[in-house]
Amino acid sequence: MMYTTLDGRVVELSGLSEDERAFLHRCVAAYRDGMAWEALSRLVEGVDNPLVRAEGGRITRAVWDHPLVQVVSDLEDRLGIAQGDLEADPDTHPDRDPFAHQSVEVAELPTR
Repeated sequence: MMYTTLDGRVVELSGLSEDERAFLHRCVAAYRDGMAWEALSRLVEGVDNPLVRAEGGRITRAVWDHPLVQVVSDLEDRLGIAQGDLEADPDTHPDRDPFAHQSVEVAELPTR
């Protein structure tokens, strides 16, 4: 599965563990359901995130650089922009579907 970030970077997600994939699906569902931005931020940065939990609640450089965190942080930013809590940078594309080029995998992600 591939994900395109707001700034156009493509992140490969095929190497995620089962726990990481489950957390990604949870965050995608929260994003699509329009969860409050602050609540999604707490989810992304909290111990429900298996990478943060493994580091004792800390977001280390290794956690930050992990593809899962890059993607769920991007979803967090997209939601913040959509809800008016954040401003989009001029060279970003908040309206572009980050999964658009992956029609098969998108169908596998939970929707409302």
